[in-house]
Amino acid sequence: MYNDYPDTPEEAASNLRLVLQMMGRHEIPPNPRNYALCYEYILARSPSLNRAIDTQLEQHGRLSEDASLSLFDEHIAHGAIGTVQGAQEELKRILRSVMLQLLHTGNEFAQYANGLGTHIERLRGDPDASLLREITQHVVDDTRQLETSSKYSSTRLSGATEEIERLRKELDEARKDASTDPLTGLLNRRAFTTVIANAITKHRADQQPFCLLMLDIDHFKEVNDTYGHLVGDKVLRFVSRLLSQVLKGQDTLCRFGGEEFAALLPDTGLDGAEHVAETIRSRLLNSQLRLTESGQSLGEITASFGVAKFRGDETIEEIIQRTDRALYEAKRLGRNRVSRAQ
Repeated sequence: MYNDYPDTPEEAASNLRLVLQMMGRHEIPPNPRNYALCYEYILARSPSLNRAIDTQLEQHGRLSEDASLSLFDEHIAHGAIGTVQGAQEELKRILRSVMLQLLHTGNEFAQYANGLGTHIERLRGDPDASLLREITQHVVDDTRQLETSSKYSSTRLSGATEEIERLRKELDEARKDASTDPLTGLLNRRAFTTVIANAITKHRADQQPFCLLMLDIDHFKEVNDTYGHLVGDKVLRFVSRLLSQVLKGQDTLCRFGGEEFAALLPDTGLDGAEHVAETIRSRLLNSQLRLTESGQSLGEITASFGVAKFRGDETIEEIIQRTDRALYEAKRLGRNRVSRAQ
């Protein structure tokens, strides 16, 4: 859901008015997190989110700060905030435990060293055999006690290392979730803009060319209206798998929003990008999708494509806009075709 807003400018403006009305009616503080929650509420794409917001407003008459953060984390950030906060507290606990253990171990080593110093003093002069046996036994006992304590400390430190490694993996997963589209497993739009930014930086450093490719599934709304959103989701996953098969190596693929996908093609000129788009278009056109239950064919699944080569003085928004305009030119010319950006 996060960063997946394929609204037209007109739709976005209309939704903005509705969101502001909702925030004003319920006196919801106008911060970005609450705006995202209200925007999703207006779109009504998540019944569970809408029910949760309705419950908060009915029971409390407002959307509290805690409720806002919890709803945002669960329904928009997909738990990433909670994971990070939990990991932070867990890491604090582990580090405190390790620090105390090291202080305890340090004291024991200091006591052991002091004991050895005492024994050395007792050995000065001419000790008899009895004193030697006594001192020897003390040293053995002290050494065994330190050895046992050291083994315990080593085990504790090893356990702490394992816990820290587990936290690292959890944070890696949270970071992955925040940059991944949950339906297709591809990068989301937010993460993809970072990829474009890195490509622009590289281009300005070594003049390596790159192209942007965007595609939009033709008549996708009809698929949803005719067969339902579950079938529509299967079509989106199918298209994402096909794209992943064609786009390999350094190419980076993302679900840009709704039924729109995008790919960054490094070290690629406009002819090469058009060839890649034509390959995808042909593969998609020749695919046969059927309903699992009945075997009924979904008919042709086609897409329209736009490709653009990065100009050295462009911003991220400008290269995206040029590619998007080329895509909609392909739509205007009859769909199921590739259009090159001017």
